[in-house]
Amino acid sequence: MQNLNNGNLSSYMGKNFEIWLDGGHNLEASNVIKNVIEKWKKENVFLVMGMMIGKDPYSFIKKLIKNLSAIFLLPIPDHQYIRPYEIKNSIKRNISSKISIECLLDIKEVLKIIKENYPSGKLVICGSLYLAGEVLKHDGFKIN
Repeated sequence: MQNLNNGNLSSYMGKNFEIWLDGGHNLEASNVIKNVIEKWKKENVFLVMGMMIGKDPYSFIKKLIKNLSAIFLLPIPDHQYIRPYEIKNSIKRNISSKISIECLLDIKEVLKIIKENYPSGKLVICGSLYLAGEVLKHDGFKIN
């Protein structure tokens, strides 16, 4: 997991939020992420995720959901991704939770909603290496 603490995104969010980026997209990665976020029990934890077709978002999120304050689902531009509303519907059908799940268009929308509605927290962005690349671009990282 990479802490995005020096770029455009953390500058926008301010000192009350941490942004963590992980390309994790399989069950083993969800176990690693779960172990990290379980240590943040006193914090709001927001999952920001997009996944490629062929992955299993339900099983991935199932391991994490009890430690989350909200889930934000994103498309992955220029790639064959699972539509965010399909992931949301799968979660709602299979997991009994009242957690807020929102489908948005990009990371900037996610950050705006979190900043406007929560005083602090940790964001975990994961689910796809392609999504990680998109987030790094928004953060100011130069990708060739």
